[in-house]
Amino acid sequence: LLNADARLSESPEHSTEKQSRYDRLRSEITTRIEKQGTPLKNWDVTIHNGVRTGFNNAFVIDGNTKNRLARDPKNTELLKPVLTGKDIRKWETDFKDQWLVGTFPSLNLDINQYHGIKEYLSAYRKRLEPKPKGFEGKWKGRTSGSYKWFETQNCITYHKNFEKPKIIWPHLALNPEFALDTEHFYLTAPSNMLTMKNSRHPQEIKYLLAVLNSRISGYYMRQIGYSREGGYLEYKKSFVEKIPIRKIPSSEQEPFIRLADYILFLKQQPLTTSTEKLMPIFFGHIIDGLCYELYLPESVGKSKRAFAKYLQNLPDISAQSDKMRCVSEIFTEFYRQDHPIRNSVFFIDSVPEIAMIEKIVT
Repeated sequence: LLNADARLSESPEHSTEKQSRYDRLRSEITTRIEKQGTPLKNWDVTIHNGVRTGFNNAFVIDGNTKNRLARDPKNTELLKPVLTGKDIRKWETDFKDQWLVGTFPSLNLDINQYHGIKEYLSAYRKRLEPKPKGFEGKWKGRTSGSYKWFETQNCITYHKNFEKPKIIWPHLALNPEFALDTEHFYLTAPSNMLTMKNSRHPQEIKYLLAVLNSRISGYYMRQIGYSREGGYLEYKKSFVEKIPIRKIPSSEQEPFIRLADYILFLKQQPLTTSTEKLMPIFFGHIIDGLCYELYLPESVGKSKRAFAKYLQNLPDISAQSDKMRCVSEIFTEFYRQDHPIRNSVFFIDSVPEIAMIEKIVT
């Protein structure tokens, strides 16, 4: 009889019905997220691609080459620290002492004023020449365009935005991998960046960062993005700008911003103990909980897994002399076995919608 029941549960009809319920729930969650949020492109932001050079082997140089070129102070005007997609991870970056030769067409440079850079790029000239219009046959240089041989392939009229605080992310990722850059890194394409159009609310960029790095964001991208081999998603501009971000007052953004500050700080520290390594993960789970409250308020409310009401007075670590001690004390408090935040984090997947999200976004 048990075997018969097992066969029945695995029958095509039962499997189809189960899949149908699963698909309906996914569709319902996606709709609820969209109703709660405003597409990122409709915020006061600008999203741009990284620099497309057409031949990174020439335009992306190592630290030794940069130091040699920098002996002429004039050349330093064009040498910019650069990150590739592999250097960007969730909440953090890994600068590998790589530098971009920033000869953007929009600068209208006289290359003769940059003798060292001209000499360096001349070694690659055949590979850098743009393909002449109407040329037939195999071309050894770059694709056709209005750029000169020593210039990057795309114009980069927005190069000043690289000097602003910005959210950056790689083109391919399994789950959200957004980082905050305040060190003026440039990016190679196809990585992307987001900057704020004004500075009336300079901290708002951290609220956006927190939501973009949440499981809600990752779930939504799984519904609209293109999958690639190995489960990777294309985090291209046309998809990311559709992510619905809920607009809330600055006072309600504060817990997101504080928690983002804790994680950003911890990611810069040499975390050695298991407890220290757990702290940024746990704070990230709290951000996930806050996002669930934002986008699925009825479901979270019924489950009594509250977050926001316990996070109204988080300390600002920028004002703390011993930041590590401050963050550690906050973690210790919230991680107590009897603390409501810990209980909400550990049992939030008792909500069916959230259980589905957490199954899809690891």
